[in-house]
Amino acid sequence: MGRRIDLSGAEIRADHGDGSPPIFLPRQPAASPLLALDIGGTLIKLVYTASCGGEEELRFAKFERRRLDDCFDFVRAQGLLGCNGTTTGSSKENMTLK
Repeated sequence: MGRRIDLSGAEIRADHGDGSPPIFLPRQPAASPLLALDIGGTLIKLVYTASCGGEEELRFAKFERRRLDDCFDFVRAQGLLGCNGTTTGSSKENMTLK
């Protein structure tokens, strides 16, 4: 089983004007970032964790499907990969980014 996210005390931080405010996770310990991708027909949607003042936030991003390289550049720039490539889960769930 993967790492669990502690959602107790979570709150939406609505001070961002982009329409996708982060969710503040005050009880989530800072650790290696988590990343989830949904690659659909027209959009790529990302959900990821990021450190903010020693605590964690759940953040959201989206890219047009035709901008897949920009999406991967964003993932690398945010430090969401701990190495040149990563593989987790069973073979049906695996995805490798290099």
